[in-house]
Amino acid sequence: ISLATSIPRTILYIILVPIFGITGVAMSYTIGSVMGLIASIIVANRIRLSIFWKLLALTFFLPLSLAFLFATFDVNYIIGIVTTITITYVLSMKLHVIEKTDGSFFIELMPNKTPKAFVTISNKFGKIIDWFYR
Repeated sequence: ISLATSIPRTILYIILVPIFGITGVAMSYTIGSVMGLIASIIVANRIRLSIFWKLLALTFFLPLSLAFLFATFDVNYIIGIVTTITITYVLSMKLHVIEKTDGSFFIELMPNKTPKAFVTISNKFGKIIDWFYR
């Protein structure tokens, strides 16, 4: 997969950069990435890996559409980032893209010195999270 990505990129860098400049770099990188994606799909099919396209699309397009919406309305980037993360997380739970145990997993990854207040607030929101899974 790495070779399927790197070889077209390198060849296209040599060809397109002198002609198009920085646009040639972007085109080369994008075409190489698409070639890597195609190689990944071929490998996945050969090893009979199930790809859940609906969940993958939701994971990709949900935050992307929110970010586009906030950029269109010129929302402050800090508010946009926090809101995008929050809404994406809540909608992902409601659509069952992520499970309740995923949140617990992230809390377990936090350092031992995590403030107790954060854990307490997290536990209080447990009831709200349970509502999303109904």
